[in-house]
Amino acid sequence: MKKILYTLILFISFLSMVSAMGKTDADSAKMQARQNEVVIYTYDSFISEWGPGPEITKKFQKKQGTLVL
Repeated sequence: MKKILYTLILFISFLSMVSAMGKTDADSAKMQARQNEVVIYTYDSFISEWGPGPEITKKFQKKQGTLVL
């Protein structure tokens, strides 16, 4: 009986480790994909075509090599 219990515990531990490693890899890929993104919240007149936002955004993206969302 003890042998079956130990085998079951070992099997569940192994499945937990495999599951945790899979989640870590997926989270890591998401972090790498979002690493070069910047989200900026601003008011409408700043980002409109006659406001300073579009020009600043272009210069920032060119200098920093990031995507501004």
